[in-house]
Amino acid sequence: MKRSIRELSMVSLVACLSAPGVLGCSGQEGGGAKGDQVKAVGAEEFERGPHRGRWLEDGEFALELTIFEDGVPPEFRAFVFRGDEPRDPAGVALEVTLTRLGNRSDRIVFAQQGEYLLVDREVSEPHSFEVEVVAREAGKAHRFTYSTYENRVVLMPEQVKTAGIAIEAAGPATIR
Repeated sequence: MKRSIRELSMVSLVACLSAPGVLGCSGQEGGGAKGDQVKAVGAEEFERGPHRGRWLEDGEFALELTIFEDGVPPEFRAFVFRGDEPRDPAGVALEVTLTRLGNRSDRIVFAQQGEYLLVDREVSEPHSFEVEVVAREAGKAHRFTYSTYENRVVLMPEQVKTAGIAIEAAGPATIR
């Protein structure tokens, strides 16, 4: 099977980052020099709603957006609130744009499914993206943006050096 240089570079980088003693994703000390820290990107806390999803609020209008994957392929579910009270999602048009690594965008629309709004397709892995949410209700648009970086890490320059990671521009080449 032929692989591009980019694919091989990514495989090598992932293998290197996954090597024992090189990196941990928990924010705990890694295997580098004493006191080196690995920061898990996206591990930040955010306000959560009653379904443990991300709470987005614009005045009295609120939306709880969650990725649900209990017994089903990953799907966004959105719950509508007025103040802190749940509301029937009928009359709310919801659209989410996910911008992934490489600037690939996925536009997702929702439809009512009982007490919540449900996406029109599975939310593919990785769940690591910039999120833009537009909810339209009674002629008013409510806009929200946030980032969610699943399984991304930031390495300090010293950690890159200690681990022997080389970062170079990829170009065309023949692989045998």
